[in-house]
Amino acid sequence: MSLFNELLKVSLGTRNKLSRVPALHEWTALLNEARHKSVAAVLSYGIEKLPEEQKPSEAAWQHWLESRHNAEAMYNHHLKRARELSERFREAGFKCCVLKGVGIAQLYPDPAWRKCGDVDLWLAGSRKEAMKWMTAEGRVGHIMWHNVHAVLPPDLSSDVHFHPTWLYKPSHNRPLQRFFDRNMAAQMEVDESLGIAYPSARFNAVYALSHIFRHFLSEGSGIRHIIDYFYILKALKADEREWVMKQIRRIGIAKFAGAIMWVMKDVCGAPDEMLLCKPDKKEGTFFLEENARPGTHHTSGSLRKSRSRDHERRLFWHYPGEVFWIRPWKRWHKWWRTFNK
Repeated sequence: MSLFNELLKVSLGTRNKLSRVPALHEWTALLNEARHKSVAAVLSYGIEKLPEEQKPSEAAWQHWLESRHNAEAMYNHHLKRARELSERFREAGFKCCVLKGVGIAQLYPDPAWRKCGDVDLWLAGSRKEAMKWMTAEGRVGHIMWHNVHAVLPPDLSSDVHFHPTWLYKPSHNRPLQRFFDRNMAAQMEVDESLGIAYPSARFNAVYALSHIFRHFLSEGSGIRHIIDYFYILKALKADEREWVMKQIRRIGIAKFAGAIMWVMKDVCGAPDEMLLCKPDKKEGTFFLEENARPGTHHTSGSLRKSRSRDHERRLFWHYPGEVFWIRPWKRWHKWWRTFNK
């Protein structure tokens, strides 16, 4: 097991210490990898849990603290923007909640551990009315079926979702969208202490899994997705797990759930009582190996196209139904955007 994975488990509370004391150059490599994967703040708390003899030098520790402080500042900034955006939409008559980002960060032991990206809002109500209001108030661009990018004065930008995510196969996507519709209202309740609404753990257990799967089918999934899902599972109550797994089977992604449960055990050290179903070592190993391939995660140009073709060929032997529908869905979406820009 790599030192990175060992330190991750210490950070998540599923391991007590490292197998050996890292050398100075290894601490530097660990920090660089953690920064590249946007989890330096999470691992910095793991370092504090280590026995004194395994901790880095004071000089090396200061670099980890710098990453933690940067993550905390980013979290506070994004929480402020999420609150302001939520207030603007609510004042205009649109209920909304924050997806991912500062919303899912609330499930972490300390929300500032999670490095946040853009503010993603899920909007309830009429897409037509929302688009009309956003266009009148600010600027709308990059229109897609599931979301649009909106900028409201003075500089509040957000990806506004009408559908939290999607799956390519119609017989999977239809029950997923019905799940979102049935559970939308409950996710729009505002947490008055934060000034935002954000989804419950049991909603996220279904939504995040489908989101990870969709990412895995396209550009790949990162370690931050995995850590998110660990804390989602940890936040679930015992009597909620059966309900969550029922929704996952209905959507048609139970096989992928088995893969992620194996990743939860192997990468995060999750105990059996946290898992939703039996871990699938074969699919979990494939998931990790595929995400580790060069060209994963938002690669552009010819390398991305080449990787996409190879990636789809390998995926086909594991998830043929979903892979079969990727290109038809993309062709449909291109047609849809032509008439909805």
